[in-house]
Amino acid sequence: MNHPAYGPMEVVSYERVMHADTAPQGKQPSFAVYQGNTPVNYEVNRDATTLVSFGPAPVIGDQVWDVAGNTPVDTHGNLYLSSSKGVTVISPTDEGYSSNGTIPEANVITPYPTNPAGLTIDASGEPTILVKDVAPGGAPNGKTLKYVWNGSTFVLKK
Repeated sequence: MNHPAYGPMEVVSYERVMHADTAPQGKQPSFAVYQGNTPVNYEVNRDATTLVSFGPAPVIGDQVWDVAGNTPVDTHGNLYLSSSKGVTVISPTDEGYSSNGTIPEANVITPYPTNPAGLTIDASGEPTILVKDVAPGGAPNGKTLKYVWNGSTFVLKK
């Protein structure tokens, strides 16, 4: 990726196995940012233990992952990682990169969509996060909510 202030950087996703003797294995998600061979940023959710997978491709059966050009980076410089818990949005900041509170099992910052979610990035690079809406009590209601990037965060598309 090309950071607007620091130039070329590489973001690498990691998943540490927490429960090796179970199926599926519980994993702990994290990502690191490197400039050359030097690590400059690292983020982990130490409380996560039920993640199945974490990386740049879809991992849950009905998750939409329609990424034009086969790269999970949008025109705004955001990188997207997928997990069994939804979509993680990694954005450039003045200090490096941030997951905006969307690293799996830590979806605490609103209005970022939580889980389960899918992603589309159209040919122009514009992202849309798709969230299956649920009724009170958690039952799916058949609706899909669409969130679009407004320049600094995701907002519900009307």
